[in-house]
Amino acid sequence: MKARYKTDQGEERAATFRLDVYQYYGMKTIGKPPEYEVAEALKKIADDLRPILRGNARLSVATVTEQEVRQELEAQRAQWREMRGRETTKRPGGEGDET
Repeated sequence: MKARYKTDQGEERAATFRLDVYQYYGMKTIGKPPEYEVAEALKKIADDLRPILRGNARLSVATVTEQEVRQELEAQRAQWREMRGRETTKRPGGEGDET
C-alpha cells in the first residue's frame, strides 16, 4: 500500500507499507479468518478516506510550531515542579505547610 499526501507547506510526501497476510497462513482461529478481518479493515479505511480523496470533505488538522510544543512542555514541567514542591513542604500535623 502506498500513501501520498501534501504537508500544509505543499511539500509532497509518500510512504509505502507492505501488507502481508501470509504471516497468518495456517493459523487456527475462532471466528472470522484473519485475512478476512484485514480485508474488511482495509475496506473500511478506503470507505472512510473516499470523501477526502474526492475532495468532498476536508481533514481538520491542528498544527503547532516546534516552539509552541516546547513552550507547552515547559509549562507542564513547571506545573509539575510546583506540585512536587508543595508535596515536599507538607509534613504530618501541619508542620512546614507553607500553603
